[in-house]
Amino acid sequence: MPRTKFKVNLESLEKLKAQLLKRTEINLSRPTDCQLLTEVISNYQGELINPITFKRIFGFVKYPFSPSLQTLNILSKFLGFKDWYDFEQACSDFSSISTNELAIYLSFFEFDSINRIEEHDGGVQSFSRKIALRFREDPETFKQVIPTLASNSFAQTFFIEHFPDYDNLVSYYYLLYEAYLKNKKTTEAQLFGNSILFLKALWTLNKKEANVSIQKMDSFSLHKNIHPYIIGRIYACKLVHNYSFGNQKLIPELIKEFNDKTAILPIDGNHFRDFPAAHYIFAEALFLTKQYQSCISAVEEALSKFPIRTEFIRKGYYRQMQIFWYLSKCKLGESQLEYDFLLKINPENYYFISKRHFSIYFYWARFLNNQNIKYLNKAKKLAILNKNQFLTNLLDSEL
Repeated sequence: MPRTKFKVNLESLEKLKAQLLKRTEINLSRPTDCQLLTEVISNYQGELINPITFKRIFGFVKYPFSPSLQTLNILSKFLGFKDWYDFEQACSDFSSISTNELAIYLSFFEFDSINRIEEHDGGVQSFSRKIALRFREDPETFKQVIPTLASNSFAQTFFIEHFPDYDNLVSYYYLLYEAYLKNKKTTEAQLFGNSILFLKALWTLNKKEANVSIQKMDSFSLHKNIHPYIIGRIYACKLVHNYSFGNQKLIPELIKEFNDKTAILPIDGNHFRDFPAAHYIFAEALFLTKQYQSCISAVEEALSKFPIRTEFIRKGYYRQMQIFWYLSKCKLGESQLEYDFLLKINPENYYFISKRHFSIYFYWARFLNNQNIKYLNKAKKLAILNKNQFLTNLLDSEL
């Protein structure tokens, strides 16, 4: 018996098709390309879609065709939605950024000597966050205004430096940091921008690009006024670089250098100096390089030495550090009595710029606790969605 024909909103279907091609970065120029699309989506979802279905959806087969609800649900899940209806709802809520709306966003950063603001002003940060969220909904418009954002000193401070988007870094967000480095030449800016580009290179397993970023960072000295966040990033990059592409014998020396640097850092003051930013960044690198005991010690020191701030509780930063602590405990076989805190974490509450990235580690921890393969699969799906081949390979090695 033929299946009942499902009535599809054609406008929503076109948006679905466009997002599929953008997410997979596949150029469907010929019918045989549909096989590649099948492999990417089926490997990610664990649910097979016949290449013929894609040939029909994308018009390579010239007769009327309406995909089934089951097919639409699979494709919607691949894009991060619950099902087709969830995708359609999102389509109805979304609108591209208009010319007038964009002008408002860009004019927001046009401060001058009269409209003077303090660095890290809360109100400016809050509205910048709204702009960052809006640009996430319209990446094509965002890419068009990258040169404008990268050349504006207030956008550099309140947008680029506050919102490094881990979840979209490999796909397109790295373009912002390439432009930023061409415009802001201070030592901290160059260290920060190259550390972000190092992550992109690491996650795509591009050794050549990773080496270039490290060489550029090495050309600057870490003077005493460098922000703790930058110190954490630099040492995290060097640690993972030497573990993955360089000389692993240097790892103990790098850990000692980090400990010596952070021992004299302030634990209070403005501009987030009362948050263990260096430890927060470095803990992930310690776990990834199998320095499990050092990771445990770094997290415990951070949580005992620094005050606890409500803002960073809300963003989930302390819990994220605890995840690396717990993962390290698991690797050392010391985790059984520590599991309860995982049940208190909802990764949906993680800060938007890195929600998927840190959710990978959350589900990895759940897997290591009980060896339930569904958690490992969740972690792998998120790593694939972020185009993070580095983490995908590490998760594959758990099997």
